[in-house]
Amino acid sequence: MKAGRSLKLGMAVFLLALLAGLLAVASWQATASGDTFLVSRGGRLAIKLLLVGVSLGAWFLTQSLIASRADLEGKIGDLLHDLTAPWNT
Repeated sequence: MKAGRSLKLGMAVFLLALLAGLLAVASWQATASGDTFLVSRGGRLAIKLLLVGVSLGAWFLTQSLIASRADLEGKIGDLLHDLTAPWNT
């Protein structure tokens, strides 16, 4: 496996683990008492900021995967784009 590919795979696994952790915290937060940090206003803001960070990380990861694909002779190579191309001509 190439070094770049293993790095991207590691990033993807890390982002999925972070997302799973955030979902676990969010489900715990719904049942927690009102005196914990995560139930406070600052805790909710921290969770939202982490979720935004994970989403941006996932977006950048997918963009890097798209950029690393082989050139398809000037085509985009996206199935949805290919299916909807006749509608745009």
